[in-house]
Amino acid sequence: MHERCGLNQTGTPRAVSAPFVNPLRRAALAPFADHTAPTVRSLQVAHADRFVAKTDVSGSIDLVADVADTTPLLVRKPWQDMPVMPAVVRWRIVGVTRWNVAADFRQTIPLPSAFGGFYARRTSQNHAGRCGRYRIYLARGWDSTTVRNGTYSVEVVAADTRGNSTRFRTSLRVANGLRLR
Repeated sequence: MHERCGLNQTGTPRAVSAPFVNPLRRAALAPFADHTAPTVRSLQVAHADRFVAKTDVSGSIDLVADVADTTPLLVRKPWQDMPVMPAVVRWRIVGVTRWNVAADFRQTIPLPSAFGGFYARRTSQNHAGRCGRYRIYLARGWDSTTVRNGTYSVEVVAADTRGNSTRFRTSLRVANGLRLR
Protein backbone atom coordinates (compact mmCIF):
# COMPACT_ATOMS: atom_id res chain seq x y z
CA MET A 1 0.00 0.00 0.00
CA HIS A 2 2.80 2.45 0.76
CA GLU A 3 4.31 2.01 -2.69
CA ARG A 4 1.06 2.75 -4.51
CA CYS A 5 -0.07 5.60 -2.30
CA GLY A 6 3.35 7.04 -1.51
CA LEU A 7 4.05 10.66 -2.18
CA ASN A 8 7.40 12.25 -1.75
CA GLN A 9 7.88 15.16 0.63
CA THR A 10 6.96 17.65 -2.08
CA GLY A 11 3.54 16.00 -2.46
CA THR A 12 4.16 14.58 -5.92
CA PRO A 13 4.19 10.90 -6.84
CA ARG A 14 7.21 8.93 -5.67
CA ALA A 15 10.59 10.37 -6.54
CA VAL A 16 13.77 8.38 -6.13
CA SER A 17 15.52 11.26 -4.37
CA ALA A 18 13.05 11.82 -1.52
CA PRO A 19 11.52 9.56 1.11
CA PHE A 20 7.86 8.62 0.87
CA VAL A 21 5.32 10.47 2.97
CA ASN A 22 3.36 7.87 4.93
CA PRO A 23 -0.23 8.02 3.64
CA LEU A 24 -1.49 6.52 6.92
CA ARG A 25 0.05 9.26 9.09
CA ARG A 26 -2.36 11.31 11.21
CA ALA A 27 -4.30 13.94 9.26
CA ALA A 28 -3.67 12.20 5.94
CA LEU A 29 -6.14 9.58 4.65
CA ALA A 30 -9.52 9.85 6.34
CA PRO A 31 -11.80 8.50 7.57
CA PHE A 32 -9.50 5.83 8.86
CA ALA A 33 -9.68 3.83 12.08
CA ASP A 34 -7.31 1.18 13.36
CA HIS A 35 -8.08 -0.74 16.54
CA THR A 36 -5.46 -3.49 16.26
CA ALA A 37 -2.10 -3.36 17.98
CA PRO A 38 1.12 -4.47 16.28
CA THR A 39 2.95 -7.50 17.63
CA VAL A 40 6.50 -8.15 18.73
CA ARG A 41 7.04 -11.84 18.03
CA SER A 42 10.54 -12.23 19.43
CA LEU A 43 13.86 -10.68 20.30
CA GLN A 44 17.05 -12.28 19.05
CA VAL A 45 20.69 -11.62 19.74
CA ALA A 46 23.32 -11.86 17.00
CA HIS A 47 27.08 -11.88 17.36
CA ALA A 48 29.18 -11.68 14.18
CA ASP A 49 26.06 -12.42 12.08
CA ARG A 50 25.26 -15.60 14.04
CA PHE A 51 22.42 -15.91 16.48
CA VAL A 52 23.36 -16.61 20.09
CA ALA A 53 21.22 -17.53 23.06
CA LYS A 54 19.85 -14.64 25.12
CA THR A 55 21.46 -16.39 28.10
CA ASP A 56 24.96 -16.20 26.58
CA VAL A 57 25.52 -12.55 25.65
CA SER A 58 29.06 -11.21 25.50
CA GLY A 59 31.01 -8.64 23.56
CA SER A 60 29.54 -6.65 20.70
CA ILE A 61 26.04 -7.80 19.72
CA ASP A 62 23.10 -6.87 17.55
CA LEU A 63 19.59 -6.88 19.01
CA VAL A 64 16.93 -7.86 16.46
CA ALA A 65 13.15 -7.77 16.96
CA ASP A 66 10.66 -9.68 14.82
CA VAL A 67 7.66 -7.34 14.51
CA ALA A 68 4.44 -7.11 12.52
CA ASP A 69 1.16 -5.27 12.26
CA THR A 70 -2.11 -6.19 10.58
CA THR A 71 -3.87 -4.01 8.06
CA PRO A 72 -7.02 -2.41 9.48
CA LEU A 73 -8.61 -2.30 6.04
CA LEU A 74 -9.76 -5.18 3.88
CA VAL A 75 -7.08 -6.08 1.37
CA ARG A 76 -7.89 -8.12 -1.75
CA LYS A 77 -6.33 -11.41 -2.77
CA PRO A 78 -3.54 -12.31 -3.11
CA TRP A 79 -2.45 -9.72 -0.51
CA GLN A 80 -5.03 -10.49 2.20
CA ASP A 81 -3.86 -11.39 5.71
CA MET A 82 -0.34 -10.15 5.04
CA PRO A 83 1.67 -8.49 7.82
CA VAL A 84 2.93 -4.93 7.51
CA MET A 85 5.67 -3.09 9.32
CA PRO A 86 4.64 -1.22 12.50
CA ALA A 87 5.00 2.55 12.21
CA VAL A 88 7.40 2.89 15.14
CA VAL A 89 9.58 0.48 17.11
CA ARG A 90 11.48 1.50 20.23
CA TRP A 91 13.40 -0.39 22.90
CA ARG A 92 15.33 -0.16 26.13
CA ILE A 93 17.26 -2.27 28.58
CA VAL A 94 15.40 -1.56 31.80
CA GLY A 95 17.55 0.39 34.26
CA VAL A 96 20.46 0.58 31.80
CA THR A 97 19.48 2.50 28.66
CA ARG A 98 16.94 5.17 27.88
CA TRP A 99 14.22 4.45 25.31
CA ASN A 100 15.79 4.25 21.86
CA VAL A 101 13.91 4.53 18.58
CA ALA A 102 14.91 1.75 16.18
CA ALA A 103 12.56 2.86 13.39
CA ASP A 104 10.01 5.64 13.02
CA PHE A 105 7.92 5.54 9.85
CA ARG A 106 5.01 7.58 11.22
CA GLN A 107 5.63 10.52 8.90
CA THR A 108 7.91 9.24 6.17
CA ILE A 109 8.99 5.91 4.75
CA PRO A 110 12.68 5.70 3.86
CA LEU A 111 14.01 5.08 0.40
CA PRO A 112 14.72 1.43 -0.40
CA SER A 113 18.45 2.22 -0.38
CA ALA A 114 18.18 2.93 3.38
CA PHE A 115 16.43 -0.34 4.27
CA GLY A 116 19.71 -2.07 5.21
CA GLY A 117 20.01 0.36 8.11
CA PHE A 118 16.68 -0.77 9.55
CA TYR A 119 15.98 -4.32 8.48
CA ALA A 120 18.03 -7.27 9.71
CA ARG A 121 19.02 -10.44 7.86
CA ARG A 122 16.16 -12.80 7.06
CA THR A 123 13.73 -9.92 6.54
CA SER A 124 11.48 -10.45 3.57
CA GLN A 125 8.75 -8.38 1.99
CA ASN A 126 5.27 -9.65 1.22
CA HIS A 127 4.79 -11.40 -2.11
CA ALA A 128 1.54 -12.51 -3.68
CA GLY A 129 0.38 -15.45 -1.57
CA ARG A 130 3.47 -15.41 0.68
CA CYS A 131 3.75 -13.44 3.93
CA GLY A 132 6.80 -11.34 4.57
CA ARG A 133 8.75 -11.12 7.79
CA TYR A 134 9.85 -7.85 9.39
CA ARG A 135 13.04 -8.13 11.44
CA ILE A 136 14.28 -4.79 12.65
CA TYR A 137 17.62 -3.87 14.18
CA LEU A 138 17.11 -2.44 17.63
CA ALA A 139 20.82 -1.99 18.17
CA ARG A 140 23.85 -2.78 16.07
CA GLY A 141 27.17 -3.37 17.74
CA TRP A 142 25.88 -2.83 21.29
CA ASP A 143 28.84 -3.35 23.62
CA SER A 144 27.71 -5.67 26.42
CA THR A 145 30.95 -4.99 28.32
CA THR A 146 29.52 -1.57 29.27
CA VAL A 147 27.25 -3.30 31.82
CA ARG A 148 27.94 -5.74 34.62
CA ASN A 149 27.38 -9.44 34.09
CA GLY A 150 23.85 -10.37 35.06
CA THR A 151 20.29 -10.68 33.85
CA TYR A 152 18.53 -7.67 32.36
CA SER A 153 15.02 -7.03 31.08
CA VAL A 154 14.71 -5.77 27.51
CA GLU A 155 11.48 -4.04 26.50
CA VAL A 156 10.37 -3.50 22.93
CA VAL A 157 7.35 -1.40 21.97
CA ALA A 158 5.79 -1.55 18.51
CA ALA A 159 3.11 1.02 17.63
CA ASP A 160 1.01 2.06 14.65
CA THR A 161 0.03 5.52 13.41
CA ARG A 162 -3.15 5.51 15.52
CA GLY A 163 -1.46 4.94 18.88
CA ASN A 164 -2.14 1.22 19.24
CA SER A 165 0.91 -0.42 20.76
CA THR A 166 2.27 -3.61 22.23
CA ARG A 167 4.99 -3.92 24.86
CA PHE A 168 7.16 -7.03 24.75
CA ARG A 169 9.53 -7.92 27.56
CA THR A 170 12.22 -10.60 27.70
CA SER A 171 15.37 -11.38 29.65
CA LEU A 172 18.93 -11.05 28.46
CA ARG A 173 21.85 -12.54 30.39
CA VAL A 174 25.18 -10.78 29.97
CA ALA A 175 28.08 -13.14 30.64
CA ASN A 176 31.28 -11.45 29.52
CA GLY A 177 34.37 -13.51 30.27
CA LEU A 178 32.36 -16.45 31.61
CA ARG A 179 32.31 -19.94 30.16
CA LEU A 180 28.74 -21.11 30.04
CA ARG A 181 27.69 -24.72 29.74
